[in-house]
Amino acid sequence: TSAAASCAHGACSRAMAGLAALNSPNGCEDEDDEGTDEDEPPVQIHRAEFRNYRPVVVSEVPVYVCIKEKSGRLFEDRGECRFVRYRWMRGPVIKPCIFHPHKTSQLRDVTKTFQYYCSKECFLRGWHSLPKDRWNPPEAAENGADSSVEWVEVARTRTYCPTQQDIDRPLRLDIIPLMEDGIDAKIGGMSITTGTVIPTPKEARTRRMISPGGHFNAEWLNKQFKVMNWNILADLYTNEAQY
Repeated sequence: TSAAASCAHGACSRAMAGLAALNSPNGCEDEDDEGTDEDEPPVQIHRAEFRNYRPVVVSEVPVYVCIKEKSGRLFEDRGECRFVRYRWMRGPVIKPCIFHPHKTSQLRDVTKTFQYYCSKECFLRGWHSLPKDRWNPPEAAENGADSSVEWVEVARTRTYCPTQQDIDRPLRLDIIPLMEDGIDAKIGGMSITTGTVIPTPKEARTRRMISPGGHFNAEWLNKQFKVMNWNILADLYTNEAQY
């Protein structure tokens, strides 16, 4: 009986010691919590988005990045936060649809036309009625299957202007928080991806004034006249299909 009581007393003492350790400021849980806080970066990415889905060659990709501090304060980073670094990646080639150049392809014919299509309907249309002069050579299928599937780093700046090498490829922006010592943090980052890059649109056609006699006469400004016009929107501002 005395041995059992002694054993029970020892177990009780150990339990009480463990409870005291948990409640102590230097207890085990507090140490773990402190370790977690140390692993947390000074800032985390709260929100990030592209203003335009389809980047255009030589035009800076507009991006919005919202940072959250440990204190809960939110602010937009314009490249001035020292606890964040940026990395732009170039993805694999994704050709546009042969019938809809403003849409990225989802399907590919590798047996007949060797062309790209955005939907099943376009694929069937191409299979049955695409003229042979619009078919791709068979070698295109072999080259396309080998076209740089991996993502390649192209810049380490917050802003980026696509180049000719980026056409028909998506871009990915990795936003990486940094620790106090400058090492990449394991949490709190974010990655966002654009649509495929499109070429710079052709220069808008020059408008010219047509007037009686072939030259502008100021006297006409004081007279009443009628004007008929249509489709006055400049080519520069039309939709992606115009590209």
